[in-house]
Amino acid sequence: MRIRKFNSVLTLGLLWANLALGVTVGTKADSPNQPPDKAQVTAALANLAVPFEANVGQVDPQVAFQARTLAGPLFVTKSGELIWSLGGKARHSQLPSQSQQPDTEAAPGWTVVERFHNGQPQPTGDNPQTTKVSYFRGNDSSKWQQGIPTFAQVNLGSVWPGIAVSLSARGKNVEKLFTLAPGADPNAIQLTVAGGNLAINAAGSLEVSHANQPIVSFTPPVAWQVNADGSQQPVAVTYRLVATSPGQYGFSLASYDPQRPVFIDPLLQSTYLGGTNEDEIQAIAVTSDAVYVAGYTWSTNFPGTSGGAQPNYGGSNFYSDDYYGDGMVAKLNLGLTSLLQSSYLGGTGGDRICAIAVTNAAVYVAGHTVSTDFPGTSTGTQPSNSGDGDGMVAKLNLGLTSILQSSYLGGTSGDSIQAMAVTNAAVYVAGYTGSTNFPGTSSGAQPTPGGGGDGMVATLNLDLTSLLQSTYLGGTDFDGISAIAVTSDAVYVAGYTWSDDFPGTSAGAQPSYGGYGDGIVAKFNLGLTSVLQSSYLGGNGYDYIYTMAVTNDAVYVAGSAESNNFPGTSAGAQPNPGGGDDGMVAKLNLELTSLLQSSYLGGSGHDYIHAIAVTNDAVYVAGWTASTNFPGTSGGAQPAYGDRGWGKAFVSMLSTDLGGNAGTNICELCLPSRGGWRAILK
Repeated sequence: MRIRKFNSVLTLGLLWANLALGVTVGTKADSPNQPPDKAQVTAALANLAVPFEANVGQVDPQVAFQARTLAGPLFVTKSGELIWSLGGKARHSQLPSQSQQPDTEAAPGWTVVERFHNGQPQPTGDNPQTTKVSYFRGNDSSKWQQGIPTFAQVNLGSVWPGIAVSLSARGKNVEKLFTLAPGADPNAIQLTVAGGNLAINAAGSLEVSHANQPIVSFTPPVAWQVNADGSQQPVAVTYRLVATSPGQYGFSLASYDPQRPVFIDPLLQSTYLGGTNEDEIQAIAVTSDAVYVAGYTWSTNFPGTSGGAQPNYGGSNFYSDDYYGDGMVAKLNLGLTSLLQSSYLGGTGGDRICAIAVTNAAVYVAGHTVSTDFPGTSTGTQPSNSGDGDGMVAKLNLGLTSILQSSYLGGTSGDSIQAMAVTNAAVYVAGYTGSTNFPGTSSGAQPTPGGGGDGMVATLNLDLTSLLQSTYLGGTDFDGISAIAVTSDAVYVAGYTWSDDFPGTSAGAQPSYGGYGDGIVAKFNLGLTSVLQSSYLGGNGYDYIYTMAVTNDAVYVAGSAESNNFPGTSAGAQPNPGGGDDGMVAKLNLELTSLLQSSYLGGSGHDYIHAIAVTNDAVYVAGWTASTNFPGTSGGAQPAYGDRGWGKAFVSMLSTDLGGNAGTNICELCLPSRGGWRAILK
C-alpha cells in the first residue's frame, strides 16, 4: 500500500534534515555527521520495516493486528477485514460492520474497507520481531501495556480453496500477496471495497473514488511464477470488475503453467496525504547504535465507539484547547530500516515532548503537559501538576519498555520546557514560565520573576527525584528560552525577549535592546546561582534565536531576523537581508562579550533556521523557506524550489567564520495546515 501521509512527509523530511546535522534538537550536538545523500535517505525511509502490532486491548476489540505505516494505520480485524484509515483528521465514530458503509463525509479523512467475498480469512501473526510496543497512559501503572508483540507479516491463511493471502508493511507501502497453489482457480479471488466507487482507469489502476474525486488507487498488479532455476517468469494480469456485484473486483490472468504456483501482488496507492490524525516529531538524538525521536501524536488507536472518541487513547481530543495529543518516543536503527521500539507517553490531557537526550543508561525527554495523571510522577521531584499546564521531564530505559521516573515541573500558571541537556551529573532543562511561584528559584541567579512571563532554567538529579536549582531569566516584558547547551564549566541558553531591561547584558556583545523583539544569549555557572553574562542580539525588528551550539572556542546561535540592521553582518556570507523574515546565524566568543560574526541567510520570501550543528570545518543549519531564490542552491541536491506547496525545508552549510556559504541543499516538502514546521525543528 503506497499511502502518503501529509505530516509524515514533512516530519520525515525534517528528520532527514536533522539527521544530516547529527543533532539532538534543542541541545548541543556532541558528534555531528556529514549530511547523507538525499537519495539514500529517501530510499532508506521507503524501506523502513513497519511491524504488525498484536492487539492486546490497546485498540478496538474487533482488531487483531494494526500496522502504523508512515501514511496512516492499517487495521486487520479478527474476521479478516482490512481497514485503511486514510486522510488527515478522520472522525469515524465506529468500526464499520458488515452491513455498514464507512463514513466518507468527514473530509479530508476516509476509511476504506476491503472484505474477502466468500472467503474465510483467519489472521495470524508470522515472523515474530524483536520490536515491542508499549503504551504508558495515565499514572496508574497497572493499566500500562508493555512489551506488546509484533510480527513482520500477517497471514490470512487459505482465504479461498488453494489461495493464501499474506500482508507485510514497509514505509508507506503495504504488500498484499496472493499465492495460488497448483490448480487453484484465480476467479475465486473476489474482494469487496466499501468507502467509494470502483473503476479501472486507462493506466490499468483500480480507482476508489467518492463524489467523482479519487480517494485511493490500486496500482496495476503484477504476477509471476518461479522457474526451476529460481528466476521469475512474468504472468500478464489485470484487474477485473465483477459486473453483477458493484464494488467487487478480482484478477484476470493470461496463460500460465497450472502445475506451478502463481503469485499476484497488487499495491494500494493513495492520492491524499494524511493519516488518522496529525503526528509531529519535535526532537531527535542519535547514538552509536540507534536513532531516537520524540514528539506528540493523535494517531494512537483505532477509532472508538462512543461519540467518535478513542477509548484507549490517553491524550486529549484533537479539537480540544489542549491542542496536543499524547507524547510519543520511538527508537529506530541507524539505517532507518527498522522500528525497534515505540511508546506513548501521556495522561488524559494534552501532552507534548519538545526535547530529548540519550545517555549510555537512559532516554530523557521533556516538554509540556496539562494532564493531571501523567504517568510515573509519584516519586518524582514534583509528583503533582501545579495547574494550568506544567513542564514535564521523564526518564525511560534505552529500550523504551519502561518508565524509570517522571516528574512535573512548574507553578500555578503555564510552564513549558523547550530544551534539555544531560551531563554525567545532572539534567538541565529550559523554557518558559508564567508562574510567579516556579519551584526551586530561591537561591537561583534570578530568584523572582521579572514580569510578563519569563525564561526559566532548572537542573535536576539524574534520577529526577530532586530539583537541585532553578532560576528565572527575564525582564519586565515577555521572555523565553528555546535552546540550551552545557559545557564543563557553564550553562548557555538562548531565546528571545521583549524586555528592554533583560538582566546581565551591560558588558555583553550587545548591551542594549535593539528593537521590537531581540534574541538573547546568556551564560550561567553550572549551579545556576549566577548569570555570568548575557547579551541582546537583534536590530530594529523582531529577531528570534531558536537553536544554539557551543564549541571549544565559540557560541553559535541561529534563528530568524526581521531587522534590516541585524548587528555584525557586514562581512557575513550574506551581509544584507533578502526580504521578509530571513534566517540568521551568529557567532560570539565564549564570554558573550564580543560578536565575532553574523550573517543573514534567506531569499525574498520568509526564511527560518531551527537547527544547527558545528564541525571542525563547517556550520550546518536547517529550517524552512518560502523563498524561490534562496541563496547558494545551484550546486545542491535539489537546486530548484519546485512547484508544490508553499514552503520547503532547507539545509545549508557555511564556513565556521560565517563569512562564506559553502553550499545549500533544499529538500522539497509540503507543510501541515497547523504550522507544524516551526515546532518540529525547535
